[in-house]
Parts: sequence; C-alpha cells; structure tokens
Amino acid sequence: LPIVFAIYCYLFKKLAFIKYIMPFFFVDFVYALLRFIIFPVQASWDYEIILNHQVLYNAFWYFIWGFGLPESFKSIIFPTLPEQSVKALIQFWKLSLPFAAITISAAFFTLKNTNIKSKEVIFAALWFIVGILPVVFVVKHSYPVYLSFSLIGIIYLLLNSMKKSSYYLQILFLSLWLVSSFFSIDFTKNSHWIRNEQAISKAYTTFLLEKSQDIGDRD
Repeated sequence: LPIVFAIYCYLFKKLAFIKYIMPFFFVDFVYALLRFIIFPVQASWDYEIILNHQVLYNAFWYFIWGFGLPESFKSIIFPTLPEQSVKALIQFWKLSLPFAAITISAAFFTLKNTNIKSKEVIFAALWFIVGILPVVFVVKHSYPVYLSFSLIGIIYLLLNSMKKSSYYLQILFLSLWLVSSFFSIDFTKNSHWIRNEQAISKAYTTFLLEKSQDIGDRD
C-alpha cells in the first residue's frame, strides 16, 4: 500500500505528500530486515519462491481470475495443450463466454474512453502489479483470494474507462459481470477442493459410524 501511495504521488504530482508515507516505508523496512535476514523462515514445497518464466504465467492467471474465470480453470487450461483447452472452454461455455464478453468490453471501454498512455491506465496497471508482487513468485501456492487488493486497480481502471459511456452500456456491463460471477461461484461451489475434502470426510465418518454400530450389535 505505501508503494501504491508513492506511485500516486509521483504520477499525479503530489510529491508534497511523500513525507506522510515515509513512516510506512520505515516499518516495512524493519519487517523485511527481521523476516528475511535476522529471522529468515525457510520457504519450501508449495511456499517455495520461484524465479523463472512460471512467474509470468502465474501473473497471467491472477489477471484472468480478476475477470471472472474460476480458480480451478488453471488446472484444465494449458497453453501447451491448445486442443484440450479449447474443448474445456467449449464445455464450460457458461463461464468462458461471459468472461470473453467482459474482457472484450473492458478493453473496448479502455481504448475508447481512455488514452492508452494516460496516468490512470499506468496507475491502475502498477496497482495490480504491486498488489500481486507478494504472492506472484510463490507459483505453487496461487489462489484468487490474493486478488483482494490487486483487483482494486482493475476496478479503478474500469470506472475511469466507463464514466464517459452511456448509462445503458454501464448497466449492460454490470449485468454481464453479475451473470459471470453467479456462474463462477456456482462452478466453484461444486468443484472446489474444500468440497471434495468434505465429501471424503463425510464418507469416512459414515463408514466409521456403520462399523461402530456393527460392533455394538455384535456385543
């Protein structure tokens, strides 16, 4: 957040406010010193920090998740398997079609109503990038929940891009976003790993109850 504030001050010529941000940087510096140098915590397995091309792929998925595709799509869509990926997108058209419409509409609003080199676009892009920096290098542990802060940058860009559009187009875009969110939440509810773990726990508990009842009947 201090970095985002600093970027805002620089882009919008508010450098006089930098002095109010410096205490935050000092706290961050002390924390980083303690966390990574004095008392380093070993990061391994899913929390291993990776520095290669997978980081860009991970950042790409964070961006895609921001426009409505469910989390589990990362496990069924692969650039190296285009045929399988296309089949998956066709099979789950209720998710992929609204996502495509939202992405195209967002690009249309941005290109039509905002200068591509404007400060608003740069600020929104940097907000998104800075927001995912703490997690984008942990490639094996990536989840849409970490978009909570970064997504504000995308929303900021959309709001600035749509403010000159007609009221009807705004309503249509928001309705499309709500429809996409509904299908995405419904898909996630039925396919999320938590639901699968719950099913395993329920089956195991039922099995134990049946076995204990059989033992009780024998006694």
